[in-house]
Amino acid sequence: MRTVSLVVLISLQTLNGPQPDVQSVVSAVSRNAQEFRDKLPDLVCTEKITSTTLESGKVQKQKIVESLFSVLKSREYREVFAVDGKAVKKTSNLPDLPVDIGGTFSFHVLLTFLPQYLKDYDFKFEGNADPAGTWILLFETKPDQKSLKWDLDGSRIAKDSGKAWIDIGSSEVVRIERSLLNLPRKYQEWKVAVDQAPTLIGGKQLWIPKTFRTDITERDSQKTASFVAEYTNCRKFGADVSVTPATP
Repeated sequence: MRTVSLVVLISLQTLNGPQPDVQSVVSAVSRNAQEFRDKLPDLVCTEKITSTTLESGKVQKQKIVESLFSVLKSREYREVFAVDGKAVKKTSNLPDLPVDIGGTFSFHVLLTFLPQYLKDYDFKFEGNADPAGTWILLFETKPDQKSLKWDLDGSRIAKDSGKAWIDIGSSEVVRIERSLLNLPRKYQEWKVAVDQAPTLIGGKQLWIPKTFRTDITERDSQKTASFVAEYTNCRKFGADVSVTPATP
């Protein structure tokens, strides 16, 4: 009971105490991102992709793809084993999707917080720490940055804004949201969200994505699309798992 009270007291002091310098929080998150990138063990997850296009809220096309998704030596691989609930011959290639989005899993966390990218963003707090024990960081790409680009009907310099929920105790990203603002005329909105949670991988606790979501609204706002990837049963890659490398 004494230990529990001490933990609660420390948490309350953190929440109610003076706000730290934003750069110190960003630096701590960045160190974790670098460690994740450098020391992530080979792992494999079950991935479920739901790709949908809609018009006036009604589904026009939808495809659901299940696969083994793996990260081996920092490279991503996928082995599809079911499409729309039916088993298929295992392949490393995704079928044609209503909307196909690259840069899933931890891509957006790393693109925001790896040390080499920090120079391309401005960060600030959104208020004080919330009762859940997280800082909320607002970020936006600097107006003069030229290194971050998106391939959206051709290469376009990233002009993005978003927010990241940072767990105070671990300096890990709980959730990140990003809005792409420099869009082709065809699109009105392009939003990305990633939710992460601590997961035990090979005896080590790592914060890894649970869901990745992209929502797109065209200039004709009745036409929308979503791409959702869900990751479950993530574990260390072992001899009992075989994944075919994706075609370069």
